[in-house]
Amino acid sequence: MKMNIKKIKYLITSIMTFLIIGIFYLPIFDLKNTNKDNFHSFKNIGYDDLNKYNIINHSLGVLHSAMTLDTNNDGYGDKLYTWGNNTHGQLGLGHKFDHPLTGERTNRNIPTRITSDFIKNKKIINLELGGFHSAVTIDTNNDGYGDKLYTWGMNNYGQLGHGDEENRDIPTEVTSDFIKGKKIINLSLGQMNTSVTIDTNGDNYGDKLYIWGNNQGGQLGLDSSIIDKVNTPIPVDFFEDKKIINLSLGFFHSAVTIDTRYGDNYGDKLYTWGLNGSGQLGLGTTINKHTPTEVKTLTNKKITNLSLGENHSAVTIDTSGNGYGYELYTWGSNTVGQLGINSTSDKTYPTKVKKFVNEKMISLTLGSYYSSVTIDTNDDNYGDKFFTWGSSTFGESGLGIGDYENVLIPSEVKTLTGKKIITSSLGGWHSLTIIDTNNDGYGDELYTWGYNRYGQLGQVDEENRNIPTLLVFSFYEPIPYIILLVVNIIFIMSLVLLFIMALSSLFFK
Repeated sequence: MKMNIKKIKYLITSIMTFLIIGIFYLPIFDLKNTNKDNFHSFKNIGYDDLNKYNIINHSLGVLHSAMTLDTNNDGYGDKLYTWGNNTHGQLGLGHKFDHPLTGERTNRNIPTRITSDFIKNKKIINLELGGFHSAVTIDTNNDGYGDKLYTWGMNNYGQLGHGDEENRDIPTEVTSDFIKGKKIINLSLGQMNTSVTIDTNGDNYGDKLYIWGNNQGGQLGLDSSIIDKVNTPIPVDFFEDKKIINLSLGFFHSAVTIDTRYGDNYGDKLYTWGLNGSGQLGLGTTINKHTPTEVKTLTNKKITNLSLGENHSAVTIDTSGNGYGYELYTWGSNTVGQLGINSTSDKTYPTKVKKFVNEKMISLTLGSYYSSVTIDTNDDNYGDKFFTWGSSTFGESGLGIGDYENVLIPSEVKTLTGKKIITSSLGGWHSLTIIDTNNDGYGDELYTWGYNRYGQLGQVDEENRNIPTLLVFSFYEPIPYIILLVVNIIFIMSLVLLFIMALSSLFFK
């Protein structure tokens, strides 16, 4: 068989075509890296302009994030998006994006809509993320309060409340008679436990507290150190018929404020319980408590905000009578300066943060090892300055620093100064702030920063940020792996066939 010049040119052309197309096409589906999205093709689901819709709820877990959008302008979230780490199914996406060859769940580095029929287009009231689990409440009777609770994600201690320890990767209703159909007021998730308050007397405040999950630190308030976990909601009898205002769960401790002066609707007594090795209960000792115990140094103060971190705690106090905090107290672990008192010494009792005396504080949020507040300087009742302090291991402070630098005093995040800050959230080592740019009282811009190993910033990559970064990527619903796999197989087979045909034309007449 003789090869003529024409056939050789045809073979070279075919091989070059094969290589060129392959180089540009094959990266679409990188089977070697399941931590990246591995998508170059997306199906636009119509929510690519965030300014069209209001951000209603948002929450951060240790390594994942979530928000709701209001797409029908009724003031309630009806679309739920999650992103970040999905090791335990905490994104609620089911098996839609499982790796087709290994079956492993994949992380998401863009906000991805949960399309489960249980919550699709439903009226979402509360949204909370814990360590590695998630929860929402749904309003089915249009009274503005949740009456159904859905949980999903890690469930090794029964923190989902389904009566077992099996993980869930889609939102699943908690069917306990204590919860189902009841008027849910507060919802809070800790590292491995969950809690809600229920209104039974119609005053729109919780008067019953239910809690479940891990109890290794006594954080369930059961008056027992023997029970290490509970996998279904149980009542904390101490709060029966009390007027519960605030509820917050930390990693291994819990806190509630109650209003004993019925009428002003602010907490004037703070109760804490659980692990207390760093003094995070604020009781002046480091002794654990298995039942709710009053923090007497704050009794009769008007508590406006309550938040718990991993091993530290904080409240804001209204001293002016207008419903906003003007004093900030922190206590507990202070190893990286998370108390904001210019030292690294733990405090076992509430300690005033001098930086914020007579400053109008709108919101207070604690992350694992850092803290934040928003300040209103122009008296429009919205934050326009944002302060953080504590750890900045991965840039989570937003101050432009990182590499394990710590901040011992509250420091202003200048990137956000002057913006109309609606709310903010702190996670394990990442942060999020919602901004209102059109003065309608709702957020329409979202900034994220900090640790991003699992895509929890939603910025389409896994690069950390040490300053607030606007999330400008459109919200899309990616084409699942299996579809791209089929497309790849068909395309590769076509290339192989092309190559065979080229060889055939070269050697055979």
